[in-house]
Order: sequence, then C-alpha cells, then structure tokens
Amino acid sequence: MTDKQREVLGLIANNFTSKEIAYELGISESAVNQRIEAVRGRTGSPPRAELARAYRRFLGEEVQANAESPPEDIGLAMVAPVAAPAVVPICSPDPRSPSVSRGGVDGQGRDVAEAPSVVPGIFEGRNGGWNRSAAIVVIAAGILLVAGAGLSVVHYLAELL
Repeated sequence: MTDKQREVLGLIANNFTSKEIAYELGISESAVNQRIEAVRGRTGSPPRAELARAYRRFLGEEVQANAESPPEDIGLAMVAPVAAPAVVPICSPDPRSPSVSRGGVDGQGRDVAEAPSVVPGIFEGRNGGWNRSAAIVVIAAGILLVAGAGLSVVHYLAELL
C-alpha cells in the first residue's frame, strides 16, 4: 500500500468525506476516490464505514502491540499509518463553532458520530469566502428588488385612490 493511500485511509478513519480529504491534501476528489477504491480492493472491498472502523481498530491495537507483529485478524495487515494520523475528534475549521465535530474516536476509543453541518459545503474550502460574499450580494440585490416591486405596487395603488 502506498503512503498516499495510507494518508487517505487515515483521514477516512477520522470521518472525513472525499471532498474534505481532497481539500486537505490539495488533490482532486476523483484522485481521493481512486485511492479509496485501491485500498478497498486490497482489503476485500468492505464498505467505507467498515474500512474506517477497521483502520481505527488497527491503529489502537498497533499502539498496544509490538511493531514487528501487526494484527492480522482485521484484514489490514499491510496498512500502517504514515506519520501516525491522530484519531481524535476533529473540530470544525471555523474557530467560532468548536462544538461542530466531524466525528472520530473519543478519548476512550469509542466512535463519535459525525455532526451534521448547517453550512453548505460550497461556503467552505478555498473559495468559501468568495462564495459567501457572492451570496450576500445576491441576497441584498434580491431584497432591493422585492422592496422596489413593493414600492411600485404601493405607488400604483396610491394613484388609484
């Protein structure tokens, strides 16, 4: 297994989506999906969630086990972490909302569910600031358009009376 595949697997174990992994690594989403499929092919094609659980178990057992004898029973014997990615809950990139979690494993090794995001993905990432600014301009223009139409109706009704 390549270092790049292990890196992607580590992010999958932290419950990142393919889009988030692509942004984090600076690669395309299709490149991420190709690496995931290569890992799934080497491990017997388990579902993505099962692959993440198995890798988290592998990392937990690897810390306790001797480095020369990795666990064989989970189907990931050839997978070893690159730079040992931390398997802990990851906070939202927005420091103003630290309660939003992407999931992962808590301090006792239990799975933490991914919290749903209230912000659409288009407003995050590299162009998130520009997209938010564009949305504000569009909303402001819409409000002005509705206000102008309302004033036109009021003016027309006032002339009728």
